[in-house]
Amino acid sequence: MVETVSIHPTRGMKIMVEGIYDINKVYKTVKEFIEARQYDYFEDKNITKIKKKGVEINFKAKGERKVDGYVMFVLTVEIESYYTKKVKYKGKLLDRGIIEVIVKGDMKLDYKNEFAYNKWGKFLMKIYNQYIIRFKLPEFYAAKIYGDMVGIHEAIKEVLELYHV
Repeated sequence: MVETVSIHPTRGMKIMVEGIYDINKVYKTVKEFIEARQYDYFEDKNITKIKKKGVEINFKAKGERKVDGYVMFVLTVEIESYYTKKVKYKGKLLDRGIIEVIVKGDMKLDYKNEFAYNKWGKFLMKIYNQYIIRFKLPEFYAAKIYGDMVGIHEAIKEVLELYHV
């Protein structure tokens, strides 16, 4: 039985900006970051809707990395853009609107379902999680996926130029 442990806050690490940004640069940054950290990259959702008030973009990317035979990291980035219109800014064609980015990180324990074959296997999994790797989960595994979450969050903030006043 695959057990998922969430590392992120309740809704994830959130960035919300109203203004001018480059949605293509955000997308490229997310993809490059996930692939650079040896995650397998997947796009769960990529929807573009043209509406009266502007384009609405809904995008969800996921990275999965097998750490060992028992733990898998899952890094998820959801991007929603509302009222998006193309504008010329400093000689570049950029986007103006509202963009919301949510970064989440999870650990999947027993992702190969080696313990889930019967009640005895589930009992062994409980013992393994609570006594054998109990201290390794938060100190080693959770610290690594949280570092990746913060890293991609910071990279997106930099692309959105939230550090520049």
